[in-house]
Amino acid sequence: MQLNVTHKIFLVTLTAGVALAALGGMVLGTFNKVVHTNDELALLNEALKNHQSADMMHDAIRGDVISFRLAVATGDKAFAQESAQDLISHGDDLKTHIAANAALALPKHISALLEPTYRPLETYLAAGQKLTAAQDIEPAKLAALLNTFNTAFEDLEGAMGDVSDALIDSMKTTQAASASFVSGFKRSLLIGFSIAAILLIVVSLLVARSVPRPFALIISELAQTSSLNASAAALVAQTSNELADSSNHQAASLEQVGASLEEVAGMTARNTTHAERAKTLSGSARHGVDAGNQNMQRMVSAMDAIKKASEEIAAILKTIDEIAFQTNILALNAAVEAARAGEAGAGFAVVADEVRALAQRSAKAASEVEGRITDAIQRSDSGVAICSEVSTQLSSIAAQVREVDDLMAEIASASQEQAQNTAQVNSAVSQMDSSVQRTAAQAEESSSTASDLSEQSRALESIVKRLSDLVGRSGAAAVSSTPAPAGRASRGKTSAKAQPAREASFAEF
Repeated sequence: MQLNVTHKIFLVTLTAGVALAALGGMVLGTFNKVVHTNDELALLNEALKNHQSADMMHDAIRGDVISFRLAVATGDKAFAQESAQDLISHGDDLKTHIAANAALALPKHISALLEPTYRPLETYLAAGQKLTAAQDIEPAKLAALLNTFNTAFEDLEGAMGDVSDALIDSMKTTQAASASFVSGFKRSLLIGFSIAAILLIVVSLLVARSVPRPFALIISELAQTSSLNASAAALVAQTSNELADSSNHQAASLEQVGASLEEVAGMTARNTTHAERAKTLSGSARHGVDAGNQNMQRMVSAMDAIKKASEEIAAILKTIDEIAFQTNILALNAAVEAARAGEAGAGFAVVADEVRALAQRSAKAASEVEGRITDAIQRSDSGVAICSEVSTQLSSIAAQVREVDDLMAEIASASQEQAQNTAQVNSAVSQMDSSVQRTAAQAEESSSTASDLSEQSRALESIVKRLSDLVGRSGAAAVSSTPAPAGRASRGKTSAKAQPAREASFAEF
């Protein structure tokens, strides 16, 4: 029975799969065994830990009893009470640890050794509680209780020692069995790997020796066909060179179009420069208007300050007028008093007349200044109103200048985009022209070359069909074996000569 490449590869894969399955089964079984052994060791370790804790509590209870009796003997009631409480706590811990071991799924011989500890444990705890229940106990009764307590302690210690020895022996036995099993598994695994490797090497060598020969024949035919394809490719390369020369001529023809587009691009660039300059000037005007607006705002503030100062001066003059009025009244009163005084008040009357005259002149001057200040305030109000109107107009002008500046920025941006679009149009025209020229003139030569390449492709399809049959592809598509129409005479003859060599059988291995 002849085997194709697919069957042989399947044989190698099957051999490797069987070997790996066998080794995997061995590893899985060993893994399960190791896991079971580790579980046993963990269980024994937990039991030993509980047992050691229980043994510590067993010794601690005796210490509590001794501490209690010593505290009673020395009269330390507080320490005696503390020892009694410690005994209760240690007793509960001892029961807890022994109960924990009783709940574990330990081997039968260890579980059997746990049962003898229950009776002395109860006796031991009961005797300890009686010894710590009362401080005053009759000597004979105390001696009997101590004897019972010590006997129970020794019995419990012996039983717990047996359990501890059994746990330690079981752990040692389990560890020794696990080590022996792992050592045997290593040897078996090494032997299995060696056998699998030898088997795979043998099968691989057999397949490697049987596969290359038919493929060598197919490679020879493919080399001949590739040579024919190389000839056709040379013709395609020649045609490509002609197309390249034609493209060079087209580039020379398009040079004039490029020059025209360059002129357009230059005009666009100048427009862009002018737009940028206008934008700069507009920005300067905008800054100037903004500065003038700010100065006007400061002038308005100054006019407001002048108005406020005028109002303050008017208030001061009003105060002066009131002072002059009061001074005039005082001068009149002084004149009346001087008249009453007669000759003795003559000098005082003169002074009073002078003061009255001075007060009248001050009132008159204050009245005149007040009129002028009132007129100045009115003029200041008018100036403030005018400044406000000018400020409003400047703000409007500034807004319009900003709008002009924004428009100039948009114009500059549009000019830049226009320049970019012009450059893109120039590039697009060059590419379009280079791809259109002389395409029709080379169509016939390209068609002839494509016909020759098609003939060689049919020959390659025949070879590929046989290669597919060789590797065992049952669903491969059928490839037509009908010879294609001859292209050029020379290449047709070459194909006819190469055809008999392709009829060799490649199904032998």
